[in-house]
Amino acid sequence: MGPEEGDIDVDLLGRKQAQKDEELQTNNLVVEFKRFREDPLEFLKTLARHVQSSSWRAYDNYVGQDLYYPGFSDEMHEKTMASPTIRNCISRLAERAIEHEKKWSNPSPSRRQEIEANLTSIADKMVDDMICLFQRKGVLKFMYYSVAQMFSRTYHQGVHVNSEEIDMLRDKARELEGKNQSLIFMPCHKSHIDYIAIQVICFRFGLSLPVVVAGDNLNFAVIGPMLRQAGAMYIRRSFGDDQLYHSVVQGYIETLLKGGYNFECFVEGTRSRTGKLLPPKFGILKYILDALLSGEVEDTWIVPVSTQYDKVVEGESYATELLGKEKQKESFQDFINASKILSLRMGRVDVRFFKPWSLKGYVINQLNIESSKSLVTNLTPTTVTGDQKTRLLRSMGYRILSDINKASVVMPTSLIGTVLLTSTGRGITMKTLVTKVRWLIRKIHQADGRVGTVSMKSEECLVFKDIEAMVANGLKVLGSDLVGKEEKGLIEPIYYAKDAFKLSYYRNQVIHLFVSEAIVTVAMYTLIRRSNGNPKISKAELLQEVGFLSSLLSGEFVYASEGLYENFVQTLETLHRQGIVYPSKEDDDIVIVELSSTELGMGYEMFDFYCYLIWPFMDGFWLSCVALFMLVPDLKDRETSADNATVWVEEKEFLNKAQALGKTLYHQGHITYYESVNKELLKTALQQFQEEGIVVRQQSKDRKKPARVSLGHDWMMERSTADDGFFVKNDIIPTGKLYDFSELISESRHKTLRHHDMAVTPKGSDMNLLRQCSTLGRQFKTRLVQTIDDAKRNDAFIVISKPHKRDPQAYPTTKL
Repeated sequence: MGPEEGDIDVDLLGRKQAQKDEELQTNNLVVEFKRFREDPLEFLKTLARHVQSSSWRAYDNYVGQDLYYPGFSDEMHEKTMASPTIRNCISRLAERAIEHEKKWSNPSPSRRQEIEANLTSIADKMVDDMICLFQRKGVLKFMYYSVAQMFSRTYHQGVHVNSEEIDMLRDKARELEGKNQSLIFMPCHKSHIDYIAIQVICFRFGLSLPVVVAGDNLNFAVIGPMLRQAGAMYIRRSFGDDQLYHSVVQGYIETLLKGGYNFECFVEGTRSRTGKLLPPKFGILKYILDALLSGEVEDTWIVPVSTQYDKVVEGESYATELLGKEKQKESFQDFINASKILSLRMGRVDVRFFKPWSLKGYVINQLNIESSKSLVTNLTPTTVTGDQKTRLLRSMGYRILSDINKASVVMPTSLIGTVLLTSTGRGITMKTLVTKVRWLIRKIHQADGRVGTVSMKSEECLVFKDIEAMVANGLKVLGSDLVGKEEKGLIEPIYYAKDAFKLSYYRNQVIHLFVSEAIVTVAMYTLIRRSNGNPKISKAELLQEVGFLSSLLSGEFVYASEGLYENFVQTLETLHRQGIVYPSKEDDDIVIVELSSTELGMGYEMFDFYCYLIWPFMDGFWLSCVALFMLVPDLKDRETSADNATVWVEEKEFLNKAQALGKTLYHQGHITYYESVNKELLKTALQQFQEEGIVVRQQSKDRKKPARVSLGHDWMMERSTADDGFFVKNDIIPTGKLYDFSELISESRHKTLRHHDMAVTPKGSDMNLLRQCSTLGRQFKTRLVQTIDDAKRNDAFIVISKPHKRDPQAYPTTKL
C-alpha cells in the first residue's frame, strides 16, 4: 500500500500529510484538493480516483456493522415496528380509546383491532419518514467528494484530526463490532457543517457511519433525501404529547443500539450562536438511557466530540438572530445561495475525540456513589427510580459537556478575539497583539488547554515570527468587518475590535479554561469595590461572593465536579502560583486574601484579563433582572384587580422588550458591553431567575402556544401612591428583594458611565431607568393582570412556580 492509501499519512481531502505534530500526534491536514484552474492534471487524477473508487474510496472494508446491503432499510423498518416499546404504546393507546368510547357507546368486539390497525398504520408512516436509508453507496461517495471540495475551498487550510484519537476509535470500534455495541458520537454544535464533519471522517478512516439525529427542518428538497442516504434520521422539532411519536423515536433508537449501529446526536440540541457550549438538552439522552435501562441494549459507548472552526459560515446570521431577528427556515434555495461561501477562505476545522466511555459503567458507578445499600452490579428496568433517572440525565449531560471542553482546541481566531476584547485600550499594535497572543497561549497550556496550531508547550515553539504569522493569518480569516486596522496618520498600524458583538463569539470559546479564575477575580473586584477600595478581603466573605456568582451563572458555564469549596481552594492556589493574590493571616486568625504587589506593579494585567472574560455576562444578567421591573403592576392594576394580582406577558415579547431596553441602556452608557444584549444570554438569565423562584412561568399544554411569565409574590416591588420630594405618583420605589438582588448583580459589573443629568434618589438609584421600565411595562401587547392562583386554575396551562431557594442576601454552596 502506497502512502496515498495509508490511514495516517493522507489528509481528509486525499492529499499527503503536510505536517505532523510530535507532541499531540496530530495530522495537520492543510493541503486541499487542487482546483481545476490551479492544476488541471492533478484535479482530474483526484476525480478519477474517486470515480474508480480506488482503495478506501470504495468504502467496503469499514469497521463496524454492515450498512450498505440490499434490504437494509426494510430490515430496520421491520425491526423498529416490532419493537416492544411501539407495540406496547399502540396497545395502551387502543385500550384508552376503547375506555373512552364506552362512555357513550358499546364498541364492537373487533373495534380494538381496528384502532390498533389504524395506530399501526400511523406508526408505520412515522417510521418510514424518520429512518435513514443507507441504500445507495454511490450517493455517499458523491457526497464525500463534494463535501471535500467544499472544505478545500471554504476551509482552505483543511480539516485537522488527531491520529492517535482516530486509531483509538478504530480499535474501540473493532472491539465493539463483535459485541454488537455502538459508538455514540456526541459533538458540540457550532454549525450545520457539524452534520457532515463526522460522516466525512468516518468515511475517510473506515468507520461505520453513525445515524445522525437531525431536525426535520433540514429535510428540504434535494439535500434532505441525500443526507438520509448518508445517515440522517429526521425527527420533529417538538413532539408535544404525541405518545405514539415518542414511542417510535424510542423504538428506532433502541433498534439501532441493540444492533450495535453507531449513532450521533448533539447534546446541546441546537447550534450555539454564542460560541460557547449551551446547557445540555435531555430529550435524546433520555431515549438512550431508557434503551439501556430497558434491558434491550447491553451497553453503549459515549464519544464526546469537539468541532472547532476558525470561522463559522453562519457567523452573520448568528449575530442577527442574537440581536432579535427571527430565525429563517432552511430551504434548498438558501443552500444554493450559500454557494458564495465556496469563494471564502475561512481557515481550518479541528475535530477532536475524547476517549469513549461505557454508559452502563457510568450509570452503575453513579448509582453506587449515592447508594447506601449493596452495590449495584447490573441494570434492570426497576434498578433506577424516576428521581435517580433525572439526576443521571443531568450528570450525563454535564459530563459530556465537560469532556467536550477537555477535548477541544483553541483556534487562532479565538486567541485574537480574546486578546482584543480583554485589552484595556482602544486598540493595540501588531507587536503588542502578537506578544499578548503568545502570553495567552502559555496561559492556555498552563490550564491544560490546547491550541490548534501550536503543538508543543515548550518555549521553543513560541517563536515570535511563527506566532506573528499565525496572527496575520487569523486576522485575514476574521476579516476587516470584525477587526479594524487604523493606520492613516499614525506612527504604526493599530488593530481594534471593530465589531465586538461578533468577535465575542470567538472569545467565548476560551472562557471554559478560565471560568473558575474569572469568577473568583470578579468576586474580589466586587468586595474591593464594596469596601471602597480596601484590598484586604476575608477568605470567608470571598467564598460567599463566589458562591453567589457561581450559582447565578450556573446556566452559562460548565464547572468542575469537585464542588464549590474544593474548586474555590484550588482556584486560589492557582491564582497564588500565578502571582495574582497571596493569602495571609491576621492577628485573630482570619484568613485574608489580597492582590499581590507583583500584580499591582503590572497594572492588574492578569486580574483584569480574568474579569473581562465574564463582565459581559454580568451586564446581561443585570439587564435581565432590571427588565423584570417592567412586570411590576401599576396603581391602576391594583385598583381594578386583587391585591396579589401580577402582570403576565408572553415570554417572547418580554425578551424583545428586554433587548430593546438593553440596547437603549448601552447607548446611554449604563451597559458597557453590547454583546450582553444578545437574546440567548437573556433567555438563560430568565431561566435562572425561574429556578430561583423570582419568575413564575405559565406554559400552555399546547406547545405551539407561547409561554407567559410573571413575577413571584415575594419579589414584587411597591409604587409611590403620591408625589413627594423624590417620587411622583406611580413611580417604582427602589426597595424590596428584587431591587436589592439587582444591586447585588450590579456590584459585580464593570464600572459604567454616570451622567450629570441623572435623576438620583438618596439611595443612588437612577429614577430615569425605573421610569423607563415602568413605561415599557405598560406597552406590552400581551399584558394580562391576574393572580397566580387564577393562572393555575386555567386547565389549558401549567404554572411553574418554584419556591425561592434563598434570600438574595444569602449565598448558596453550589458547585463552582
